[in-house]
Amino acid sequence: LQPAPSPVVPLTPARTISPNTILKWLIVVALILLIVSIAMLWFGSPSFREGDVVLKLEGPTQALSGDEANYVITYENRTKLDLHDMSFRFFFPSDSIIIRDGTVSGDSSEAFTVDKLAPGETGTREVKLFLIGDKGNIKDAKLTLIFQAGTLRSSFEKTTTASTTIAGLPVALTLVAPPTGVSGQAMSYIVDYRNESGADISDLKLVMNYPDGFAFQKATPAPTKSPNTWEIPLLRQRGGARITITGVLTGNERDSKDVSVVLQRKINDQYLDYERAESSTVISSPLLMVSLLVNDSSSYTAVPSDMLRYAISYKNTSSSTLSGLTLSVKLEGDMYDLTTVDSGGA
Repeated sequence: LQPAPSPVVPLTPARTISPNTILKWLIVVALILLIVSIAMLWFGSPSFREGDVVLKLEGPTQALSGDEANYVITYENRTKLDLHDMSFRFFFPSDSIIIRDGTVSGDSSEAFTVDKLAPGETGTREVKLFLIGDKGNIKDAKLTLIFQAGTLRSSFEKTTTASTTIAGLPVALTLVAPPTGVSGQAMSYIVDYRNESGADISDLKLVMNYPDGFAFQKATPAPTKSPNTWEIPLLRQRGGARITITGVLTGNERDSKDVSVVLQRKINDQYLDYERAESSTVISSPLLMVSLLVNDSSSYTAVPSDMLRYAISYKNTSSSTLSGLTLSVKLEGDMYDLTTVDSGGA
């Protein structure tokens, strides 16, 4: 007997991988490699965050005008990289007085550099200046820093500020001027000053800046050097005084004549502006003009036995009718022979 033939088993065709599947696997592999690369870069080398570079500027929150203010600059490297080429610039508050090498500096800012600041290192610097301003003024100081970190090509910049409020004036200073005046007539300025600080103040000076057209006549007390300067060697606590200045102001109608007084203080052998007060007078037209001549002259020189003829003129220069006016003339002095007086008018 012959064995029965083996059954024929059909062949299964080989499985094929579609192109879409291959593409998906390639994308997954690429993402894995990217994540590994980022992790190696992050954990294998120092990282940098700009926020870890600390920059502080500290100063007084309040001060009196003329006080010396001390600003402290603090910088710190909390990153993992060296900071280098650090360029600092400190901008002074407005109207500040800065003394450098015994003289007043006219600069509005000062700069300094730090070549390198390693991770964890800190540094400080101080800036001193005199704050000048009126009560209530806010004085802002500004600090900028430009630097580089490690091998990063970009430069970075940080800025911070500090504000100080002028809480008061050590010397209360006022200047009073007539609000209006007639050109050619005498007028007075009044200056009051008083030490309201908690200590005596020495080496002060008051300087008046008169307007154009003002002719100084006298002052009480008298100036110490020139018609506009009063030296005050010592102004005791709660002490003060008044200065009255008289002169003739001339100008055109409606001109505004500005006058000011500056209180200066001696610092490092130099008198520096400490406080300032201002006022103004407007030249107005007089309602009534009056003039007086003697023997047809405004500056007649008489000798004994002269006959003097006084002529008084008056005129209404306003646009209104004036009523109830009284004109009086008084002769003062023992040189007059009053029995010869003959009064009359025209």
